[in-house]
Amino acid sequence: FARVLSDKTGFFAYQDSGKGYFASFDTYDDMKFVAVVPTSDFQNHIDSIIMMVSLIMIVSLLLILGTVVLVTIQLLAPLGGLTASIRAAGAGDLSISVDARLMRRKDEIGQLAGAFGNMIRSLQELLGLISRNSRDMESTGNELSHSVRVSNERLEKVSFATHDIAAGMEPKAAGCA
Repeated sequence: FARVLSDKTGFFAYQDSGKGYFASFDTYDDMKFVAVVPTSDFQNHIDSIIMMVSLIMIVSLLLILGTVVLVTIQLLAPLGGLTASIRAAGAGDLSISVDARLMRRKDEIGQLAGAFGNMIRSLQELLGLISRNSRDMESTGNELSHSVRVSNERLEKVSFATHDIAAGMEPKAAGCA
């Protein structure tokens, strides 16, 4: 209690008869005012506040954990399907199609799925065009080969005819000389 007499204001804890107390004091016009409260009164409030704060923290952590799990599922599940489609396309399977639900998403995953779907469609169209051109070239090659055979046969006939004419002309040319 020496502090009460020496200081103008203050706070301290003390024990009396095995019980704890908090004391606060202040000086007003040279008069000392002291308030004493048993520590058990504070401790009960402190314990209930600690319990409430702990409960709020646990609930908050569970909500945060649940939100993280949901966001992770929302991001990773579509990316897993898109990754499988990309791997299939990389292995040469262009018969794949991107899930329409992914392409309707309004986020970056939807944009990525849409761009990949457009790329696959463009590659499918390009392969179709190459296939058609290849068939056309094969057909043209077959026609050209047939024309060459027919021309060759005709040239052979002309060659034989020329040879026959030349053979028939030799006796006449020998008679004229």
